[in-house]
This record gives sequence, structure tokens and C-alpha cells, in this order.
Amino acid sequence: MIPALLTYLIRKLIIHLRSGQKSLALVMLLSATSCAMAQNNTVMYDVIYKDEKIGSTRINTITGGDSLHCSIVTNISTRFIFSIKVKSVEESTYHSGKLVHSITNRNVNGNEKVNRTTVAGINNYSVHREGTKSIFKSDKINFNVMMLYLTEPVGITKIYSDNHQQFLRIANTGPHTYRLNMPDGNHNLYHYTNGVCTKVEVFSQLFDMQIVRR
Repeated sequence: MIPALLTYLIRKLIIHLRSGQKSLALVMLLSATSCAMAQNNTVMYDVIYKDEKIGSTRINTITGGDSLHCSIVTNISTRFIFSIKVKSVEESTYHSGKLVHSITNRNVNGNEKVNRTTVAGINNYSVHREGTKSIFKSDKINFNVMMLYLTEPVGITKIYSDNHQQFLRIANTGPHTYRLNMPDGNHNLYHYTNGVCTKVEVFSQLFDMQIVRR
């Protein structure tokens, strides 16, 4: 995993050096150097729908120095009106507490439905959404949705969504329980025990499901 991450970061470094984004290139080089002596950790969750396991979520984190890389891979196979298979891949890289790069990709029955990236610039972020590029005006994103699986958001009121590419409001609704509201009217509830995310309840207009830590 570490060699693959280093290769990935070096490729990004070359691309951004060519495009003149030297500050981001330097950050990614520092990230690659830190990851060389990194610690690797993997946690598994089960995806539950109507009391039945329909998939799994694997969360892998690599930490080293001031850098953090997190990947979340979810595979779901179930049947609603018809058979459906979903694979979601999300990746985030932080350096010195700042999000420098994230990827969100989702395939449904083999067809790509979501392909979005967020890349740090000098005073803002470049965001790409299915081939369309725009600017997100924020000089620093220090907590995105993926981080909810890694740490309890105590005292945090807004979180960056790599999928929606905007800040979302999060609120403490009970003991170690937090509600994240989506722009489409859906919401998630995150539950924590001793600072560890043990369960996520997903409420949507079409279905409800749970993501439960093993």
C-alpha cells in the first residue's frame, strides 16, 4: 500500500510541476516523504439494509509525520426493484491539518456515476465534477466527511463534503451522536463510543441503511 501511495503522490507531483502549481507540488512531495515511514491501519464496517448485510466498507489510513492519507472503499450488492451493484472509492490526503487532495468515485452496475476531485491551491481549491472545473473559495479545509469515520467531531459545526463539494452543517443531537444534513434533504447520523465511530445511519428518500463497525 505504501509503495502504491508513493507512486500516486509522485505522479501528482509531476503533473502539478508541469502546470506550475509549485506550492501544491511541494506539499505532495512532503506527503510522500512522510508516508515512507508511515503507520497503516485498516477498519471494516458492514452495510446493513433491513437487517441484512448487503455490503462492506473498508477504511484504510496511513499516517506519517504531518501527513494523513485515508481511503474508503464500499461495495454493495442488493436488489430493490432490480439487481444493483455499487462500488464507491473515496480518498483524501491531508498535510499539516489541511486537505490537499481528495477523490470521490462511484460506479453503479459498472457505469461511472460520480467522478469528483478537490485539489488545494494557494488561497482556494480547484474542484472537478464529472469533467467540469470550478473554484471553491476556501483557503483551508481541515475536516471533510471522511474524517467522521476517524474522529468524533466535537465542537465542529461545518464539514466539507467531497461529493457535494460544499460545506455542510453538522449538529450534536445527543450523547456522542451527530446529524449531518445533505443539500438533497437526506441526512446521516454518526454514533461514537470512546471517540470511535461505531455506526452510521443513512436516511434517504429511497431507502434507509446502516454502516456498522465490526
